Amino acid sequence: MPFLYQTPQPPPLIAQASSYELPFEVIGSLILVEAKINGKPARLILDTCAGVSLITPEAAKKFETGGGFPMTIGGAGETARQAKMVRLTSLECGGRSAAGQPAVILDLPAGGGKKADGILGMPFLAQYVLKIDYDKKRVHFLSPGAPTPKDAATLPLIRRFGLPEVDADIDGLKGRVRLDTGYGGTFTFTSPTVAREKLKEKYTKRVESVTGQGLGGASVGEAVRVSNFSM
Repeated sequence: MPFLYQTPQPPPLIAQASSYELPFEVIGSLILVEAKINGKPARLILDTCAGVSLITPEAAKKFETGGGFPMTIGGAGETARQAKMVRLTSLECGGRSAAGQPAVILDLPAGGGKKADGILGMPFLAQYVLKIDYDKKRVHFLSPGAPTPKDAATLPLIRRFGLPEVDADIDGLKGRVRLDTGYGGTFTFTSPTVAREKLKEKYTKRVESVTGQGLGGASVGEAVRVSNFSM
């Protein structure tokens, strides 16, 4: 079943356009789409939980973005990293183009592979309703207010810190989960939830492992098997 991601009404940064459909490639569990940066072809990871778009240092040279301003950036992982912030002359994807979009220049996490020029993040994606069909490997960029596709399930969406969350139930534990197309795993319990709900006592069979790669490097946790996940 396709996954429908409905965002609030967009600001007037990007002009309205008709619905647009793109094929995508899957790297592990990541979505790779065709785009353009500064008028040149780019391949970007579609990441609904990236607070800003990202381009690699090699891509920054190809797209002639300029040097940018130094900054410290954090993300999933254990450490903060030094990066540079730039404003893109143009960013195009899904039938729309935006000028002056922010982007950070930083190497991709190890899980991003070598095929991507960077990450397409929320500042651009929030202008759309996204219908992501993993079975057919197609992503539909729909105008806000477009009719809900009949073949898609819909859920109320909450944006916390600008990122999308929905209600879910994991082995009777009810709460919100973040919808992150840039995450390589199934789901992760937050540390406060683990402590509050005494999940280490509930899930006694645990295996320590690297749970993912983010902008802050590797994340280490304990893998468990749950009995039921529903939303």
